[in-house]
Amino acid sequence: MIKFNILLAAAFLSISVCLISCGGGDNGERPDIGWKYLGDMQPEPGVTVSLYLDTDNIEVDDNIRKFSIKYVQRKIDDENDPGYVRQLAYWEVDCYDRKLYRLKEEYYSPSSKLISSTDERKEEKYAGDQSLGAKMSYTACRYAGN
Repeated sequence: MIKFNILLAAAFLSISVCLISCGGGDNGERPDIGWKYLGDMQPEPGVTVSLYLDTDNIEVDDNIRKFSIKYVQRKIDDENDPGYVRQLAYWEVDCYDRKLYRLKEEYYSPSSKLISSTDERKEEKYAGDQSLGAKMSYTACRYAGN
């Protein structure tokens, strides 16, 4: 019985150490650390882009929520470069009428170089309750107490 308990404790310790230290990849490149996954979109055939929302840093001003999102596309045209193509954006949603506005965007290369950026407030229309725009609005309003 003592041998069994020692083996059980050793197995538990090994699993715990792995769960803490084996993150499954480089945390600097993992798009899911600190971000809520909202879904994927396919802007063109064979290309999948994942959308994440930063729920830890949502700004609340009455019914207005401002938040950051991240689009991540694994680079698919070069098997030797495991980099990501990224787009970071800052958005605003009115939680009463669910109007969604893009405030700022930044586009990054797989080597994390800033390619371009925009800084203008533009309303973004979205169709249906299952669209990514609807998911962004719902998530930002729900996580910020609405």
